[in-house]
Amino acid sequence: MFLCRTIFIACLLNTVSGSAFDCQKVADDYCAVNCLTNDDIQSKSCDGPMIALKGKSEKDDQSKFRCYSPSTLNDDQTEYASGTCYCTRDSQIESLMAECENDISISTVFSGGEDGAACYRIPAIIKLPSGTLLAFAEQRVSDCGDNGNNNIVLRRSFDDGVTWGPIQHVAMSDGGAYSNPNTAIVYKDDGSWSVLLHYDTMNNPSSSRPGKNMQTWSSDDGESWDAPVDITDFFPEASKGCMPGPAIGLQNNVEGHEQQGRIYFNCHSGNSGGEHILYWSDDLGTTWTSGEEITDLNECSIAFLPSTNSSVLMNCRTGKGTRGEVVFSPDGLPTGDAFYPSGLDDPGCQGSIIQKGQTDDGEDVIYQSNAVGDGRSHMTVKVSQDSGKTFDGGKLVWSGPAAYSQLVDGGDYVGLLFELGEESTYESIGFAIVG
Repeated sequence: MFLCRTIFIACLLNTVSGSAFDCQKVADDYCAVNCLTNDDIQSKSCDGPMIALKGKSEKDDQSKFRCYSPSTLNDDQTEYASGTCYCTRDSQIESLMAECENDISISTVFSGGEDGAACYRIPAIIKLPSGTLLAFAEQRVSDCGDNGNNNIVLRRSFDDGVTWGPIQHVAMSDGGAYSNPNTAIVYKDDGSWSVLLHYDTMNNPSSSRPGKNMQTWSSDDGESWDAPVDITDFFPEASKGCMPGPAIGLQNNVEGHEQQGRIYFNCHSGNSGGEHILYWSDDLGTTWTSGEEITDLNECSIAFLPSTNSSVLMNCRTGKGTRGEVVFSPDGLPTGDAFYPSGLDDPGCQGSIIQKGQTDDGEDVIYQSNAVGDGRSHMTVKVSQDSGKTFDGGKLVWSGPAAYSQLVDGGDYVGLLFELGEESTYESIGFAIVG
């Protein structure tokens, strides 16, 4: 199933090739639906079909996208001539054209109403050594709120996200608010691997109502899961029941490295006022150690920086208009204060990072995703060529409502699992190849 804007005549995100002609038709179709039926346009008896062009009007000298009636254009219908039979739709058409030119298909992975759930939220995704994609989410049964009856579920894909298998129940809450699935691939000394999943049992915990920190393993490609184990006692008192990520975990697999085999996760300590911690295990998840609390940052994602001896980059939501980052040494200690990279917007929403390759100068290439629009919209993926210090302008993936997301290294591609909708933010969770 592919998700497409209802305003499109063609299923743009699935079938349109991205050529200039096709993108022009998409914009014209938008105008036909959203402008020609406008009361102001109808009162002027404007002619149609409407044509989307960027031009200057009689009212101002600024070039903007508008839906024009043919009578307002020149003879070859390429430039504005005169008249008031047009309506300005600059930001909307700009976004549609960007989506079309990027030519991104989005497959629906979870959708509200499936398996008796009101909605699905908080995506996490990894690609296994076998090639299987595991997509996790909170299955919010009673309603879409944080604190209802929420289970942890997954779906598997064996064809890089083109199709998805049935919903599998990983952790059933029995009415509780299980949340924040965070997963990692963990290799053992003999070269075998398993999938580790961390989650918590109380969304938005507090000192008066803390939850538990849980972990479970799968050794068969995510098909089945061991009985969950309570690891809450390994956390400091202020962080017991903290909410992982939302992100994915990491394992240091650098041969001969001092921390070879170490597994890292991170956790938002909601019951102590918003601190965040990095925590790790050196014995394949039997015990866990927590680092010092980082303040004013929450809902963080982590990635390795091979250029600096596999230090850990943490990229976080701040609610201050720009995202914050902290670098940790491989032994889990911050190497300095939080910094705020150029080019990273933060309208108050979770985002994700992954490291994928290095530049010719030896800098780490970091991909970053988040919704950059006010009110949670405009899912965008940006790239850093300098180990996360600065980021480019990004690629728009979805211009409509969008929120939480998780990037995945697919080997020869970069994938994105993210919350999106046509009318509201949490209608579904979709998957797209974005790089």
